[in-house]
Amino acid sequence: MKSFSIILLTFFLSVHVCSQKQGQEFIDSLCARVPLEPNDTIKAKIYNKVGLYYVQVNIDSAEKYARKGLALATRMKWDRGISAFYTIFGSIDIVKAQFDSGLIQYNTSLEYSKKIKDSMNIAGSYINLGAVANAKSDYIGAARYYSQALDIANAIKDYYNIGVASENLALVYQYQEDYEKALSFARQSLVAYSKLGEEENYLAPIALLGDIFLKIKKFDSCFYYCQQAINIAHRTNDELKEGAVLNSLVNYYIEQGDYANALNAALDGKKIFDRVGPVSEDATDNRGLLGYCYFKLVTKNGYVKSESTDKFLDSAAKYLTQAVEQFKITSNKNEQAEFQKSLAEVNALKGDYKNAYLNFKNYHELNDSIFSQANKNKLAAVETQNEMDKKNGEIEKQKLQVKEQKKNMLLLVMGLVMMTAIGFLFYRVSAIRKQKNNELIQLNKELDEANKVKAKFFGILSHDLRSPVANLVNFLALRKIKPDALTTGEATEREEKITRSAQSLLDTMENMLLWSKSQMQQFKPQKKTILVKDQFDYIESFFSGVTDIRFQFNTDEKLEVVTDENYLRTIMQNLTQNAVNVLKNIPDAVITWSARKEEGMAYLSISDNGTGMNEMLQKRFEESMAVDSSKHGLGFQIIKDLAKAIDCQVQLDVGAEQGTTFVLSFAS
Repeated sequence: MKSFSIILLTFFLSVHVCSQKQGQEFIDSLCARVPLEPNDTIKAKIYNKVGLYYVQVNIDSAEKYARKGLALATRMKWDRGISAFYTIFGSIDIVKAQFDSGLIQYNTSLEYSKKIKDSMNIAGSYINLGAVANAKSDYIGAARYYSQALDIANAIKDYYNIGVASENLALVYQYQEDYEKALSFARQSLVAYSKLGEEENYLAPIALLGDIFLKIKKFDSCFYYCQQAINIAHRTNDELKEGAVLNSLVNYYIEQGDYANALNAALDGKKIFDRVGPVSEDATDNRGLLGYCYFKLVTKNGYVKSESTDKFLDSAAKYLTQAVEQFKITSNKNEQAEFQKSLAEVNALKGDYKNAYLNFKNYHELNDSIFSQANKNKLAAVETQNEMDKKNGEIEKQKLQVKEQKKNMLLLVMGLVMMTAIGFLFYRVSAIRKQKNNELIQLNKELDEANKVKAKFFGILSHDLRSPVANLVNFLALRKIKPDALTTGEATEREEKITRSAQSLLDTMENMLLWSKSQMQQFKPQKKTILVKDQFDYIESFFSGVTDIRFQFNTDEKLEVVTDENYLRTIMQNLTQNAVNVLKNIPDAVITWSARKEEGMAYLSISDNGTGMNEMLQKRFEESMAVDSSKHGLGFQIIKDLAKAIDCQVQLDVGAEQGTTFVLSFAS
C-alpha cells in the first residue's frame, strides 16, 4: 500500500491576522478581507496564503488567487512576492503531475530569491526542486536538493526549512528502504519544528515516524505515532493531514488483518476528502484502500456468494477502479499496480473474467516495470552513496586546506606583528633622538641668551654701583680741599642727596643679591599672603624723593595676593624706576599703580602718561632684553626672571592710547 508522503511547501510570506479561525473558515475570512485592505503588501500576502491552501483543495481556486497575487507583486516590483507566487504555480503543476512545468516554475522562483539574496526562500526553492526530483524517482537529485536546502537552513538557523528538508530526506531514504536513516531524519525534523513551538508543524514528522515503524513491523510504535498525529490534526483543525494520517492507520489495521477497523478508518478518511481535497493523491489512495478493505472483508473467511457480499464486491470494484484510473493520470505506477491486482481479483469473483484478465495482465506489466525501476533505484542508491563518499572526501580535503591556510595566515600575522614592532622601535628611537637634539639646541640657545644678558647686566650694574660711590668721593674730596666752599644749607642738601644715593646703592645691591638667588636652583621664593596696599605704600615711600612726578595708587585696602613679598617689591620697584626714567622732562608727569580682582585672578598694573614704547623697545621687551641703564632699574631680564620664579605673568598693554602700561597677573 501507499506510504504516507507529502510534498511540503514553505510559506514564503506570512499574513498577520489576529484570528483563531482555521481551515476553510479562516481562508474565507481572509478572502473577505481583501477588498477592504488598503495595503498592497498585505493583499499580496493574503493571496499567497489563500493560494497555498487551495493547492491541495481546489486547483482552480489556487490558480485564480496565485494569478491575482502575481499580478499585484509584479506591479509592486516586489521580487520576494513574485518568487512566492511562482512557487504556488509550481505546486499546482506537481499536483497535476506536470513535473517539467513545475520544475520551470520552481527554478523561476529560485532565480528571484537568489536575485535578492533571500537565503530562507532559496532553501525553500531547493526543497521544492527536490520534491519534483523525488516525484520523478530521481532520488540522487532529490537528496542533493534537500541537502543543499538543509545546509543553507542550518547556516541561518531557519528551523522551519530544517524541518521540511529533514522530513523530505526521511521520505527519500524510506523509498530506498534505508529505514535507519529515514528514522534519523524524521526525528531531526521533529526537533527542528519543536524549536518553533507551533504544534501544526509536528504533525507531518510524527505521522512519518508512524509510517516508517509500520514498514519495519513495529506496530505498537506505528499505532502510537498515528494516534498522536490524528490528535494534533484535530487540535489544529487540519483536515487534509488528518485524512492522510487515517490512510496510514488503515494500512496499520490491514497489516494486523483487522479489516473491519481498517474499513471504518477508510470511511472516516473518505468523509474528510469528500469535503476537502477530493483530487489530491491522498484522496485517491483513500479510495483504493477503501476498495481493498471491501474486497478483503469478502475473502477473509472464504468467499460465499450472497447479497451482502455482492454489494461489498460492487463497492470494492467501484473504488478500486476510481483509484486505478486516477493513478494512471498521475503516473503513480506503484499504487496503480497494487490496486489493479486487487481489482483483477474482484473481477474474477464477480465472474467478469475478461476484465480480470486485462487487469491482471496490466498488473504484471506494471510490476515488471516496477521491478526494473526497483533495480534502478538500488543502483541509484549505490551511486548516491558513492557520490556522498566522494563529497565527504572533498570535505576532508577542504578541511586540510583550510587548516594549512590558517597556519600560513598565523605565520603571516606573526611576521607582520614582528615587523610592526621593529618599525615602532626604530621610530621611537628616532623620535627620542630628535627630542633630545631639540632640547640640546634649546639649551644652547638659552645659554647664549643668558651670556648676552649677563654681559649687559654687569654693564648696568657697574654704572649703578659707580654713580653713588663717585658722588660720595667727590663730596668728601671737596670738603677736604675747601671745607668752607659750601654753605651750611648747601652742605645739608648735598648730604641728603648722598644719603639717598647710598640708600639707592643699598637697594641695588639687595636687588642684585635677590636676582642672583633666583638664578640658583636651591633658593626658592617664600610665598605668603600679603596686602597689595602694603606694597603700594612701599613704592610710594621708596620714590618719595621724586618730586617732579605725581604718583597715584588705586586699590581695595583688603585685596590680597599670594606671592613672595621681596620678589614682588623688586619687580614693582624696577617697573616704577623705568617709568620715572621715561617721564624725565615730561610736564604734568603721572605714574599710576592700580589693583583689581577678576574671575579668580588678581591684577596689578602700572601706567604712565609718557610717549610710550616704540616698536624696537617692544620687541626688546618681548625678547626679555635689558632696555636701558638706570639709576634704580636692573632691566627687563631681572623682571622676567623674578616674575617666572613667583608664577607671575608680565604683559605689555600695547593698546594704551598714550604712555606705557604693564600688567602683573597672579592666581588668587
